[in-house]
Amino acid sequence: MSLVYLKRLFEESNPQNKDFADYISSIQPEYKGMIDPVEISTVQSQILTGFNSPLTTSMGRLFDAVSSLLGIKHTISFEGEAAIGLEMKIGEKLYGSLLDRNILKINKNQRYGTVLEKYNEKFVIDDFSIFTQIVNDIQHKKEKSEISFKFHNTLAQIVLDISKYVREQNNIENIALSGGVFQNTYLLDLCFELLDNNGFKVYSNFKVPVNDGGISLGQAYMASLKKIS
Repeated sequence: MSLVYLKRLFEESNPQNKDFADYISSIQPEYKGMIDPVEISTVQSQILTGFNSPLTTSMGRLFDAVSSLLGIKHTISFEGEAAIGLEMKIGEKLYGSLLDRNILKINKNQRYGTVLEKYNEKFVIDDFSIFTQIVNDIQHKKEKSEISFKFHNTLAQIVLDISKYVREQNNIENIALSGGVFQNTYLLDLCFELLDNNGFKVYSNFKVPVNDGGISLGQAYMASLKKIS
C-alpha cells in the first residue's frame, strides 16, 4: 500500500530524475534492503494494469501504509498488527496529555489538513493529501510519535466533519462508531470526545466485537433463529 502512494507522489514530484527505487529508499531507507527491484516492477505493473489490485475503501489499508512508511510494521503476523503498532507509537505521554484537556483546543498543527469531496452522494477522503503531508514530515525528520499523533487526530477530525454535515443535511444526531478501526482505543476515545462535545449522541460496540467478529456473531445468531423456527 505504501508503494502505491509513493508511486503517485514520485510521478507528481519527479525528484531530480531519480529512479523510483532510489526515491522510495530516500524516504524509508528500510525499503532498500527489503524490497527487491522485481517486486517494485511488479507493483508498478499492477498499478498500470489494475491486475490483482481491487479498489478498497478500508481504513485499515491506510493504517497499513502509514505504519510501513514510518518503519513500524512492513509485514504482519495477525490482523491489525500494523495499526496496533502505529497506535502504540503515539506514546503514553501524548495520549494522557490529550485526554487531560479540551479536545476542541487541538490546533491545526496537531493534525493534517484534509480535503473531503462528495462523489455520487458519498464522501471521499483525499487520503493521498494526508499521505503527502506525512511524507513531508518524514523528510523534515519529525518524530514517528508526532506523525502518528497527527494522523490519528486527522481521522477523528474527519469523523467529526462528516458527522456535522450529516446532521446539517438530515437532522441526524445519533452516531454509531463501528468497524475494526475502532478497536483503536485512542481513536475511539478521541472520536467519542469530539462528537460528544459537539452535541452528538455516540454509540459503539462494547459487548459485541466491533470488528468482523461482530459479523460472525450476527451470522451465528441468525442461524440459531432459523434452527428454532
